[in-house]
Amino acid sequence: MNGDHYVLLTATPWDDRTEIIGVYASEAWAREAAATWLRDPDREAFPRCVIEAWSGAHLLERSVIEGITGEEVDEGARAD
Repeated sequence: MNGDHYVLLTATPWDDRTEIIGVYASEAWAREAAATWLRDPDREAFPRCVIEAWSGAHLLERSVIEGITGEEVDEGARAD
């Protein structure tokens, strides 16, 4: 994949295995998807995910996201 993109991954506190939830063109879209995923009632056991920022094949940043509120998602969407 060429260009900048953001990968949303699952994250559990007890092991390093992850699963890709989605790939997004902007950080705001990745954060919105993370908020939706975290609000699912099944996520109460481990409400955490990871957003990785990539430029081509290069990992630029990795952020652990826990308990995003609706306000944080709205602010991220307005920043674009």
